[in-house]
This record gives sequence, structure tokens and C-alpha cells, in this order.
Amino acid sequence: MVDTPDGPRARVVLVAARREMVMRLVEALRGAGVRAAGVDVSAFAMVRTMRDASASVEETVLLIHVGGLTNLAVARAGVCLFGRAMPVGLESMAGVLAERRGLTLTHARQWLPHVGLEQPVETIDGETEIVTEARRVLSESTRTIADGVRNSLDYFRLGRPDASVTSIKLLGPGCEIPGLAGDLSSRPSSACPSSRRPLSMPWPSSPDAATSPASVSPPASPWTDAAHEGGQPDPA
Repeated sequence: MVDTPDGPRARVVLVAARREMVMRLVEALRGAGVRAAGVDVSAFAMVRTMRDASASVEETVLLIHVGGLTNLAVARAGVCLFGRAMPVGLESMAGVLAERRGLTLTHARQWLPHVGLEQPVETIDGETEIVTEARRVLSESTRTIADGVRNSLDYFRLGRPDASVTSIKLLGPGCEIPGLAGDLSSRPSSACPSSRRPLSMPWPSSPDAATSPASVSPPASPWTDAAHEGGQPDPA
């Protein structure tokens, strides 16, 4: 409820989605023996999951979930103020790498966390051409995500100049790509307007990293594989 000159009013959000897209998800749940009680918007679910009860009601947070797609949500006090989905994500990265190097999608997915964005490419085990291309795909996609974040924040500020983003959090399977958070933080287009602090990563990269009571463990991810554990993807 919000107060207006005409008295209290309810703020309503209308969400539209293609029935076929929703039913594909519902049928997948039914096939697993699970009955869906409802369908929610990714941005709203993200905000609820990551709400920090100790945070100031004036703090405005940008949540970036990098998964198959990239979902953005701007939230304050547990309320989603703005949301956007971008088509770039881990699945598109794997698809581009697979096409460029003639790999299967499964192997392309394995190469992404193996290569990452931290180590010099010449120090990474594996076929040089694939390692170099995987790094190029990751860099290009990260730049696209950063540009999308910048454009989204610019659009958000037009309608909500009072809600300046004070912190950014990176979520999802994208956290498993070494160096992704640091690369996004280093790009001015994704920096907080009021802070140059780096992106925080609420999901620890390993169980031992969860030292804070507020740490949130991620659900099982298909992106966890031998490559992420330090092994070398099978290029066959």
C-alpha cells in the first residue's frame, strides 16, 4: 500500500507471459512428480531469496543473476522496483563457443569454467585454440552483460531518480566462472553510481567459503563439473 493525496492505494504489477513457455516448465515439474502451486517472476523470486532483513530501508540493491539468461532486479526493503531479463547468459556463451570451435554443447559448457577470466590463457591446460576462443566468448559476453546493466540502470533512473543503487550482488551459476565478478566490477558500465566497491558474491565458491551466517548456498547446478574442480575438459 502507498499513501497518495487521495488516500491509501495498492500498487499493482501486471505480468504477462506466453502460455506455451509457462506450460513447458509446468509439464517438466509434473514429469518429476511435483505439483506447481504457482508461477512467479524471476525478479520477484530473486528479491525474496536475497532480502537482507538487517539492510537499511533506504538501501537500493541491484541483483544480477547470471544463469541460462541474465536477470536483473533493483530492490529496496524487499520490494522489486525494476526487473529485466537479458538473452545473454551461460547457455548463449556455450552455444557460441560450440559453434565457433565445433564442440558439443556439453563440452562447451565444461570449457567455460575451466578457462574463466582470471588466469593468463597461456597457463591454462587444453587445446590452445579452444582456450583462446573460450576466453574471447567470456570477455565478449561479460561486456554485453555490463552494457545491459548500464542501459537498464539508466532507464531505471529516469523513472526513479530518488532510488540510487548503492550495492550490486552477483548471483547464480555465473558465480562459478572464475573472474566473472571481478571482470564485471572492473567495467565502469556496471559500477554502482554511488560506490566503486566490487560486486559481492553471496554464494560461496566452495562449502569452506561459507564463513558468514548470512551466506546462502546455491542449489545444485549442471555447471559443476570436473573442469571447475581443476581438471581439464575432455575436448573429444
